[in-house]
Amino acid sequence: MSSMCTRASSERRPPRAVTILLLALAAAACQRPNDPPEVQAARATVLRYNDRLPLAFRTGNQAVLGDVAEEAEAGRVGALVTELASRGQVMFARLLDLKIESAKMLGPNAVLVETAEAWTYEHRKLDDRDRPVEPARVTYRMSYQVSRESGAWRVQVATPKK
Repeated sequence: MSSMCTRASSERRPPRAVTILLLALAAAACQRPNDPPEVQAARATVLRYNDRLPLAFRTGNQAVLGDVAEEAEAGRVGALVTELASRGQVMFARLLDLKIESAKMLGPNAVLVETAEAWTYEHRKLDDRDRPVEPARVTYRMSYQVSRESGAWRVQVATPKK
């Protein structure tokens, strides 16, 4: 009877071990475990910021950046949207690739994240926004100053590197 229990429990172990291994591999692919939690949080904030940026450009609603960008940075995006609208245009942007090249602590509540990004942009006419135009492909190297205030990490400023 005990051999039957042993066999049954050993038969259960491989699937459990495989599940744990797969979860560990997935977590390792998303984070760099040697980075302090602050750096990991700042990296995740930059990814979320870039995930929401196309929606902010397309809709003109900078509020979608509210929990990932400081007010001044969201305002900078809003100013760009306003500038395009004054020319009768709206931007459709798509992030093709983003690689975090480095992330380093600037202080206990500040991290500098540097990226290489590939985007496509379309500047469509406001009154014909459903008609696609030939997209422009642009590659940027960016610096993001990310800070923590009241426990929340937000992009303070995003700047293209020269």
